[in-house]
Amino acid sequence: MQTFGIDITTEGASVTQQPILSPALEIICTHATWREIAAGKLSPLEAFARRHMRVFGSTQLGVEVLRHMRGSGSRTQLC
Repeated sequence: MQTFGIDITTEGASVTQQPILSPALEIICTHATWREIAAGKLSPLEAFARRHMRVFGSTQLGVEVLRHMRGSGSRTQLC
């Protein structure tokens, strides 16, 4: 298992491999799921609906992050 922390501020974002003690949002998935999302083969919404991804923490932040991931080239359809 690998952990990545992303600290997002008004000045930008930084990534670390150290866990964040009290994250506002936590996304848990396998490397394979993350690669599929990054490649645009699987939308974050589909991954979540199929229980390939778990999301904990701020609902509002989760929606924004998943929306941004969708905009990165992965496909998403909302009905």
